[in-house]
Amino acid sequence: MAVWNETRNNIRYKIHDVDHAPPHCHVVCKGRRLKVSLETFEVLGPSGAPLPSAVRQYLKENQLAMLQAWQRVQDPDGL
Repeated sequence: MAVWNETRNNIRYKIHDVDHAPPHCHVVCKGRRLKVSLETFEVLGPSGAPLPSAVRQYLKENQLAMLQAWQRVQDPDGL
């Protein structure tokens, strides 16, 4: 399952409902899988992979909502 699952311009963005810190999302772009920090937009994996500008723009536009979704994953009871 995913708490965030959206495809825009053939790029898929996901936040899994069970995941580990730091806050991040999974992106599939042009057949490549990236793990990207929701706080800094740094590519966490694979190491050295560039972040496409379309992905950066999407993350900037949706950062607050995605961080809120991440928080729900970490604290599902709202404690």
